[in-house]
Amino acid sequence: MNDVIILGQKKYKENVIAEKVKVAGHGCFLKGLQAANAYVSGVFTVGGKTSINHLKNRGHFKSRELEAFTVDSKGFMKIDGHAAVNEQFFSKGVLTIGGMLCARNISIKSGALSKRGWGRRSKCYQVKGDTIEMEAVAADSVEGNVVRIGARCVVGELRYGEHCEVHPTSIVKKVTKAGGNPWLNLNNVRHYGKRVE
Repeated sequence: MNDVIILGQKKYKENVIAEKVKVAGHGCFLKGLQAANAYVSGVFTVGGKTSINHLKNRGHFKSRELEAFTVDSKGFMKIDGHAAVNEQFFSKGVLTIGGMLCARNISIKSGALSKRGWGRRSKCYQVKGDTIEMEAVAADSVEGNVVRIGARCVVGELRYGEHCEVHPTSIVKKVTKAGGNPWLNLNNVRHYGKRVE
């Protein structure tokens, strides 16, 4: 396994396996990527599945699916399908996940103050975890043991096990106290439900 360092522009047409990936320019992986560590400060696009132990995003990251141990994103992140993260998922910036975001600990704080007011909300179809903290997020479904819905969120259904808080500026259409810890009911985070349109 070699390191992949992109300072300009580079396109890979086949699956890439690397120890470390650093993108400070424009990196495009048309198929898939598997790496131990990745640092993004430029534009990073993966056409297939991304499997990374530790992902640090400070730029623009886009992938079809994501599997990781930890994610630390302070930029733009878009996942077309599902994002399965074993431990910590932290996002402060703009986040769009078309499928399920599943992690043990989730913290999403999105939007930035501009001249016209607060920026846009992050969007996730479904969020599942043990401890969840969200701010300025739109989600169809949120399920966790301890859940804190911060300011400017819109949630269709909230299921919690132990404790939940909802900020007065947020909208939650349905709240249900689930029996036990919903996180423990996830037998394997790689098995996903299908989105119903």
